[in-house]
Amino acid sequence: MDTDVVSQVFSFAAIVVSILTAIYSERSSRASIRADNCGKIFDDYLINKIPKARTNLRFGIDGKLYNGNELCDALTDMMMSSLFYKYSDNSFYKPLGEKCQILEDTIVEAGNQAKDSHDQKQTLDDIQAQLENIYKMIEDKRIGRGKIINKCMNFLKIKSF
Repeated sequence: MDTDVVSQVFSFAAIVVSILTAIYSERSSRASIRADNCGKIFDDYLINKIPKARTNLRFGIDGKLYNGNELCDALTDMMMSSLFYKYSDNSFYKPLGEKCQILEDTIVEAGNQAKDSHDQKQTLDDIQAQLENIYKMIEDKRIGRGKIINKCMNFLKIKSF
């Protein structure tokens, strides 16, 4: 009788371990696919196109920002390339688009309106901070950070950030 109890305990433990292994494998597989998708869509923009375009931004003697079109075009192209997320994860795509649009508006405004040297520095710092937020949002998506928080907020019917 004791061997039956021990045998059942080991059988139950083996089932639990098998279930946990299957769950871990499925999550690991999803994480790998998510990272691969993000890499295919965003890597060229994050590593090459956006930094190059950002480097070309400069203020002219007239106090206006020049070469902003290149960065705006890179952001627009990135959003077009990421349309996959509009259909697979709109809770990521929509805020990303909003952040890119705010950055584009900042760049366009700086290109249309003369700024003094203090405001120029502030504008460049603002552009840098907005780019860092966009990069962080994409990196969080790549590694799956924030999903639990968003699920809890959706459960509680709170608007996600």
